[in-house]
Amino acid sequence: MKKRFFSFALLILFSSVAFAQEDENPIGELSKRLYENEMLANRFLKNFVLAKSQVFKTKIMSDFDKSLALFDDNISYISMHLPDDNKIRDKFMSLQGQWNVFRMAIIDLEQKNYKTIVNSTLMLESECKSMREELLSKHPKYDDNKKIFKYIDYVVENTKRIDGVVINYVFKNQLNFPAIEKAITVNFSAIEKNLSKLAKYKKLQDKRNVTDLANSLKMIENIYNNQNDRPKLLYSNTKYFSKKSYILFYELINQIQN
Repeated sequence: MKKRFFSFALLILFSSVAFAQEDENPIGELSKRLYENEMLANRFLKNFVLAKSQVFKTKIMSDFDKSLALFDDNISYISMHLPDDNKIRDKFMSLQGQWNVFRMAIIDLEQKNYKTIVNSTLMLESECKSMREELLSKHPKYDDNKKIFKYIDYVVENTKRIDGVVINYVFKNQLNFPAIEKAITVNFSAIEKNLSKLAKYKKLQDKRNVTDLANSLKMIENIYNNQNDRPKLLYSNTKYFSKKSYILFYELINQIQN
């Protein structure tokens, strides 16, 4: 796996095409990739802690590699669809720099490096979110899609929070690293509130997805609060929640007006 990490090379290609040329910068595709990377940052950390806990190690590392490749692909796409805006370009440079820091951090997966990996992942997520907010807010089609972005935010936040449940649980019960456990907080009520807001959105084609997510959340909360250590059960239930959330995410993305 070290070779794959070291072989990473990303070419930054800044496009001179301004956002005025909307056909070449569709907001739907751009927002999909920006949001995906925000969620992937959390997935990196979740996969890391699961791999260190020996839960489904082979499968987890395979997903880790696929996530790294998708993040790379999304960054390349975003780099070629930047507007002629110095602030956005500065943010992209900051994001790309943090991506390089993260890639170097995960070369060493030993316990002495846990804190560095967690911090670099949290910074990567923060850079992704900042980049996404700045870039989309300056797209000429942003105002037409403000409402749908609000609901996409709920789904993305929930996906990140549910990954945080796994991260917190494994650190607390298996890796015994309290300092990092405290850095990843768990808030089930916030996830529940977001689901309630999504349930009221009239344009969702299948409300059963939201109902399924609400039922899944109750199961995850029970497992998390149970005194018995059941990482495999938690993993399977959070994986189901994430899968349903991604279905909801892509349905909402498809409703964006380009």
